[in-house]
Amino acid sequence: MGRRARAIIGRIDQVTENPTGAGTGPRRARVLTGYRPTGPLHLGHWFGNIQNMLRLQLEHEAFFFVADWHALTTDFDRTENLPGNVRGLILDWLAAGIDPEVATVYRQSDLPEVAEMTLLIGMIVPLGWLERVPTFKERLRDLSEREIANYGLLGYPVLQTVDITIVRGELVPVGEDQLPHLELSREIVRRFNKLYGPVLVEPKALLSESPQIPGIDGRKMSSSLGNDIRLRDDPDTVRKKVRRMVTDPQKVRLGDPGRPEICPVFALHRRFSEDILDETAAGCRAGTLPSRARSPSRLRSSPDRSAPWPSCSSAGRWTSATCRCAAWSTRSWPSPRRPGAGRSRSRPGSSSRARRSSR
Repeated sequence: MGRRARAIIGRIDQVTENPTGAGTGPRRARVLTGYRPTGPLHLGHWFGNIQNMLRLQLEHEAFFFVADWHALTTDFDRTENLPGNVRGLILDWLAAGIDPEVATVYRQSDLPEVAEMTLLIGMIVPLGWLERVPTFKERLRDLSEREIANYGLLGYPVLQTVDITIVRGELVPVGEDQLPHLELSREIVRRFNKLYGPVLVEPKALLSESPQIPGIDGRKMSSSLGNDIRLRDDPDTVRKKVRRMVTDPQKVRLGDPGRPEICPVFALHRRFSEDILDETAAGCRAGTLPSRARSPSRLRSSPDRSAPWPSCSSAGRWTSATCRCAAWSTRSWPSPRRPGAGRSRSRPGSSSRARRSSR
């Protein structure tokens, strides 16, 4: 089996040897990271990995891949969306600044060797190693309404290990919450090399200091969970999502003291509202938040995109907790203006009431 693994990696080496012509200087460490194409990029992607990718493609020999086979572990019954999601992810990467002339960008399923290598490595991985991965149980809990307790999801770490080792990846950018996944990959590599000789490169973690961005329901922002604020969202969509966000469950009314350290909206403040961060935190704790929130009608017609956007408490009552993610996403990811956008619209039935009153 070791001989077969060497042959597979050798075929990949023929393709990946100096793939972008960047071998004129000193050798740089090879870094690899990938994304599941489950939907458009969101704020969690931007702060969690995209900014790192922009830096890594200049500092290392970078490999960025679209993990479409990984997407099937939870979206096996939604394959009609997969081609569009793959294309959308690539376009988002290009728009963000990922340069195919500098980094190697590829789709996982374009390498059939990945599937063959996964079969081989899966033979040596004890079942207990896979069952102890925290993500497996978290996925089952978060997506309990769907039948995703399948072999693919359980064997996710094996496929992940192959993604890294088949291109001889040396560094893998991860957050602290992902360290257990990479450590399992390292264990698998050590076990394989012990059985068949030094075939696979053991990867190392490249820790990311980016904070975890909460979704609108307080959990980690994820397209699969439907709690994301997307980079392509227009201001109206962002506004609707932020208004639905759960803040502090103890802060039912505007005057109630809150705890900004546990509030998902305040976590967004840290990224987008630094100029009013201290003021907002103090006002939240004292229950005396300044009345900076604007009414929806004024927000819709306001030309000032740097103005704060209102949120609401978990009980649905208005608070003056604010978030500038709408202004940021509009500035950084402009969307084409729709015909008739911004025109005032009468409420349903208003014209008929006007006719009756004029009689």
